[in-house]
Order: sequence, then C-alpha cells, then structure tokens
Amino acid sequence: MTGFFYICDYFGITPKEFFDFGIDSPKLSSEIIAEIQKLSYEKSVHILEVIKDLNK
Repeated sequence: MTGFFYICDYFGITPKEFFDFGIDSPKLSSEIIAEIQKLSYEKSVHILEVIKDLNK
C-alpha cells in the first residue's frame, strides 16, 4: 500500500484521482482547481462561465 501512495505522490494525484477513469488529466485538473481556489468568488464565477461557454 505504501508503494501505491508513493506512486500517487510522485504523479501529484490523489488515490481517488488515480482510480477515476472519467478524468483524462487528473494532475492538470488538480492544478486548475488549486488555482481557482485562490480567486475571489466573483472571479471564480467568471471562470466557471468561461468554461461552460468553451464546453458548448
């Protein structure tokens, strides 16, 4: 089990992200979320709207 956690740590992902086959780039997703969490509420809402627009 220790080896598994080492692998997750090496790739910068959580065990949940490791087994989530619906995410193509778990490390990138984590980085995006970490950066969004640094923003104000208003800026976070703006980013959400941009993402929704890109996904249309």
